[in-house]
Amino acid sequence: MGFYHELLNFYKAAVGEEPLAVTPELEYGDALTIFAILDSLEKREIVKVARKVEYEPVY
Repeated sequence: MGFYHELLNFYKAAVGEEPLAVTPELEYGDALTIFAILDSLEKREIVKVARKVEYEPVY
């Protein structure tokens, strides 16, 4: 449900209903995770993603 809430927040921010809750840095980390998943599927092995959470969105 995390991506759903991030997209919903983005929409509401675009129409002026609420401020953005997710920073570009957090979204970049999400993109790295998705690319690691795809890489893992292609290689058929576990691909680790080192990521330190520095920001937790408030919904």
